[in-house]
Amino acid sequence: MTIREVETPARPVPRPLDLGLLWGAFIRSLPIALLIGVLAGGATYFIQDGEPPVYEVTSTVSLGVLSDADIPDWIVARAEPVYLSMAQDRETVEQVSAVTGVPDPVISAESGDVQGVILISAEGADVAQARSLVDETVMTLIRRSARMHETAMFAASTQSEQLTAPLRAQIAARQLEDPLADISDLEWEIQLIAREIETSIPEVVPPVQVSQTDNDGEPVRPQPLNTALVVGMAAGLIALLPLIWWNFSNPRKVGRMWLRGLRNRYGVDTETASFARSISPLAEARAVQTLSTSGTVLLLGQMGSLSELEGSGRIYQADWFDPWWREVPPNEVGLAIVTVEKRSKKLRDIEKLVAHLTGMGIPTMVAFNNKEENNGSHSNRS
Repeated sequence: MTIREVETPARPVPRPLDLGLLWGAFIRSLPIALLIGVLAGGATYFIQDGEPPVYEVTSTVSLGVLSDADIPDWIVARAEPVYLSMAQDRETVEQVSAVTGVPDPVISAESGDVQGVILISAEGADVAQARSLVDETVMTLIRRSARMHETAMFAASTQSEQLTAPLRAQIAARQLEDPLADISDLEWEIQLIAREIETSIPEVVPPVQVSQTDNDGEPVRPQPLNTALVVGMAAGLIALLPLIWWNFSNPRKVGRMWLRGLRNRYGVDTETASFARSISPLAEARAVQTLSTSGTVLLLGQMGSLSELEGSGRIYQADWFDPWWREVPPNEVGLAIVTVEKRSKKLRDIEKLVAHLTGMGIPTMVAFNNKEENNGSHSNRS
């Protein structure tokens, strides 16, 4: 006796995220990602290992003497960005290069942890060269600072003479008329102008070298091992993501991982084969064996058929989620065959179905339809 239920269209549901399959995709992707990371890191190591070492010396420079309370904080704060820019500009680089003979020296500057302190660094082929570059940079800043002040003083003096020239002419005219004439008002105006110009002259905040470090004499680059580790990990992680996606979305690999999980979790037999109207060879053989002992076969799925075995015994065929077959007593079912399409989006629900069948003690087999493979079949049994 054969009972067939009319198949009702399944509701479209979004594909659930199966953490088990995702973990399996991760495990399958990990060896290839590790290999890519090792190759990238190894190539980076050998490339950098042949590069010449670069050493760096850093000088801590104070703008003026830190203990000098006569220099207001606002003057130091205003001078700091000026010196930071000056330490790295083209004029300083050219002057340092001319004195040391090093073409295009690499010089950098940054603010320190304390206001009024800057850190000046220079790179060289060895520690001695780097130290000479940073020392000359500090000396260049001192010379340029002095020149800036001299230029400001000269400009102020010129401006003062220009502004006070009419007043001095008036003084000379008064004294010519009367040597004892009162000229205190004109002298007072001259003093006011001189004071105003003097306050406009920027106060000198000369750089003073406080301390110096050379990275314990070790090169700052290349660092083949550290760089290789970083590049290797980055390459491995970058490769891992598309590999996981490929393994997770590839139907053949997803099917194999899913079937392996069913065998390990529930102890069911599984088979990967290409079938359309009939059923997979191993599943059919198991069905014949069950029917020969007067057992009942339960065929669940949306494909496959046991029509050739009709009359050999009791065969129930239904969709996975049809409710009526659950009324069949479990002790009467000798074999449950679950057929699954290759690109099915219900693997998680089908796994729950397999868990339900095995939980009731029903011998269960899963036949995975792999239509894109060759006509032959490949069986995997637990």
